Order: sequence, then C-alpha cells, then structure tokens
Amino acid sequence: MKKNDVQYYADQGIFISLDEYGVRDCPNIKAALEEFPTMAEALECSDGKFYVLPEVNNAIHNTYRGGRLHYYMPWFRDNDIAVPQTLDEFTEYLRWVKTSDANGNGKPNEIPLAFWKDESIVRNTISALAKPFMPWVMTDTYWGLAVEDGVVTEQYRDERFRDALRYMNMLYKEGLIMENSFSISQDELRAIGESEEGPAIAVIGAFGADGHVQRGGPRWAESFFIMPPLEGANGDKWAPNKDPWNMFIPGLMVTDNCADPALAVALYNYMVGFEVSMDGYIAPKGIGWDDLDSDGISLRGDGAKYKLLVNWGTQPENSGWNQNNPMMRNSDFRLGEQAQDFETAEEWLETGNPDLLEQVYSNPSFNEIANYKTASGLMEWAIPDEYFIPPMALSPEDNARVADINAVLDPFKLQAFSEFITGARDIESGWDAYLAELDGMGSTEMVEIMQKYYDGR
Repeated sequence: MKKNDVQYYADQGIFISLDEYGVRDCPNIKAALEEFPTMAEALECSDGKFYVLPEVNNAIHNTYRGGRLHYYMPWFRDNDIAVPQTLDEFTEYLRWVKTSDANGNGKPNEIPLAFWKDESIVRNTISALAKPFMPWVMTDTYWGLAVEDGVVTEQYRDERFRDALRYMNMLYKEGLIMENSFSISQDELRAIGESEEGPAIAVIGAFGADGHVQRGGPRWAESFFIMPPLEGANGDKWAPNKDPWNMFIPGLMVTDNCADPALAVALYNYMVGFEVSMDGYIAPKGIGWDDLDSDGISLRGDGAKYKLLVNWGTQPENSGWNQNNPMMRNSDFRLGEQAQDFETAEEWLETGNPDLLEQVYSNPSFNEIANYKTASGLMEWAIPDEYFIPPMALSPEDNARVADINAVLDPFKLQAFSEFITGARDIESGWDAYLAELDGMGSTEMVEIMQKYYDGR
C-alpha cells in the first residue's frame, strides 16, 4: 500500500493513529527509526503521526534493479556472442534468436523476449525498454512521473517515451516480443520455460530469474543474468533503480474496529524481531536458516549474522510466510548473511563456466550472492535521486483528488502503452488523442497538485 493510500484511509478514520499506543517506543521499531531517520518522513501522514506499523527492506537489489531484463546466459556463451551494450546490439541479438536454432532442437521455438500479463511485470518490461531513451522513472509509487529541473514532469507525454513505444512496437511487429505476452499467465509461461525440449526464452522481463522457471534448478541459475544498461541512440544509459525511500514500507495498519490497538502494536514489535522475522521469511531455524559457521564471512566481507540452509523460494512449502511477514531488514539483515562458496558463485556470474553449474544452483547462498553482485554492477548508471518525487504529505482534499485521478489514470496508461506496442492503437495517428485523454482524466491537475507540495516541502 502506498503512503497516499494510507493517508486516504486515515482521513476516513478507518486507519487509526498509533502514536498514542507507543509505536515509537517499541524497542524494535524505535531502533529502526534511529537507524533510518528518514523513515518517519517517508511514512508519517499529513498530521505527523504514524497510521502504519513501519517495515524496512534495505536491499540494494530492490533499489537498483527496478525495471530489468534477465537473459539466458548459455546462448551468449556457447555461440561466442557478446552481451549487448547498446540498444542496436540488443535488437540484433533478438533477431539472431528468432532466426537461429539456439537451443539445438531443430525447431523454430525460440522466443526472443517474453513477459506475462501481471501488471507489475508489464510495467517492469516497458520501463526497462524505455531507459535507453530517457531516465524513465519506475518506483513503487510512481510510474513515468519524475522531477526534471525542479519540475514535476509526466514522462509518458515526452517524445522520447513515444520513441521508446515506437521501438517496442517495432519489436512486436517483427515477432521479437512474444505475441501473447500481454495475456499469458505466469504458469503458462513457466510451462514454456521449463519445457523438456530445451530452453526457449532468450530474454525475460521479470523482477527475478524465476519469472519463467522455478527457483533452485539449472535454468534458474543460467537465467540469473541481468541485461546491462543499454545505451540508446542519444547516449542515454540508465540503470533500473528506484527512489531512495523505497526501503520504507507500510507494514501493517490498525483499523478502527481493532479491540486492542496496544496489543496489536506490541505483537508487531515482537514479529519484527530478528529471529521471528527469519522464521517467517524463509522457514524456522534449523530448516531454512541457522547460526553461522565459526569462520562465516558475510556478503559485505565482515562477520556474518546467520547462514541460509536453502535459497529463498526453495524452502519447504508452508514452512514460512514467503516475505509476507513484517520484518526490519536493515543492512545487517540483508548483507549479514553468510556468503557460502562466494568465490564459485562470483566466477559463475562472471564467466558462466558450465563446470560450476550444479555447485552454484545447489548453494543455499547463491540467490543472495547473485542479488548482491548483479545489483552492485548497476549502481554506476543509476538515475540521480533528484529525479524522484520525495515522500510528501498532502492535505486530505488534495490527497483524495490525486487518488481519484490515479485510480483512472494508472490503468489507462498501462492499457494505452500496451495498445501502442501491439499496434492496436497507432503511435502516429493516435498520439494526440492519447494526450487529450490524459488531459480529460485530470493528469495535468494531478501534476499541479504534486508541484505545489514539491515546491513547499
């Protein structure tokens, strides 16, 4: 849930203020507030109070990989093809996949680029392909809404974004984007990705390497490679990073129907303690995680805090809450994991040496090592923080108006972009009508409201 949504329900009296129940004095929550002074700014509502029980997820792979493409590495390795560094090279690689029997099964079943119909995945893929054209913003709160030279800007009106849509339309018309990507389910796509006839998908628009395959197997490890920032014709080359406030999450809200809010706050404080969080995150101690080895070294190179017994996502079914439990995942939590067999995982990510494959995907630390390494390599091209709209507390009236506009605008943008890409809406003759529809939905009014608060922050 977004901060503006929390504000909306707080204004309705549905979510209650938790300050009077000592939320800031609970030991685990207090420690997080002291460690992250900007967390209060990110989550407090317009009256300066907490209507949420805050959560932290300080993961560099969440910050620096928000809008990314994963690729199947062996087709580059086995055919002596360099990983693309420019948009033109990327396009030529997709064409090569379409016209070559990359998986060697004698059938033209290779798919250059695919994704599935989930809204967040479609947004992710469009964002990844917009970044060679402009510093396109994709965050957990805003999509295509940025601050450029101090002005809140609708990037989805920009001619550079129109060029990005033209490019995606060209890929679609050439059959380089799987035709039913906008309608296929993830389960249906995984059936293709896991086919016994051999790997079929070259590039996947997904948040993780498990978008089209199951975690913990060879194809998962072979797909844990992220397309580098691609340089476009105008020299743009941007990482898929999010805003610096994305680590702060509304974890849990207490409604006006709660019989004992103080007990709810105390329970939450207990649940975000380290051991309870770990048990819910992956599985109970001894099943999903355990104490570190005596010589255990963390991902950041110092003493570790714990070690995993399985890669996240491969734990026994119903053994944990799969990250749906509240947690305070600071850097000590995220980077304090023992990096088991770090050298082998690092060599795999650098060389793709097939002799290392089984050793890599069976390593309980591989998922987090790969997350850390792939995210670290993107930082150099990160969109500067000033492009991102900071957390702002709007008045109840303005917040309700922005919420009403976005309720119509967000699904319209997704539909319009998809139609431009597939050709259902013509990118040339239909652009002015698209801009007029944005006006009719109140997008200009929304930006004026956001600008007022940005200037007054």
